[in-house]
Amino acid sequence: MKGISEAEVSQKLLEVRKKGIGVVIILGADDKGIEMNRVQQKVKSDMVDGVITVKGTHDAHLIHPEQIMPLVDSVLTARET
Repeated sequence: MKGISEAEVSQKLLEVRKKGIGVVIILGADDKGIEMNRVQQKVKSDMVDGVITVKGTHDAHLIHPEQIMPLVDSVLTARET
């Protein structure tokens, strides 16, 4: 966890985008692990195709996948077209 929290994600996002891979961040509004203000400080518009905020905490997608997976599916489908 320490390694993930200290990782330089910004550079990795740019590398992925340069390869033509789309990036959309889905973030829980009540996420205390990766808070929105931290994402806004680190992630700039050239690093991602979008940021979506959803209800829930950091692990809400694990607890209630039926609530988040339709969104994930629609984002992936939209990115394919």
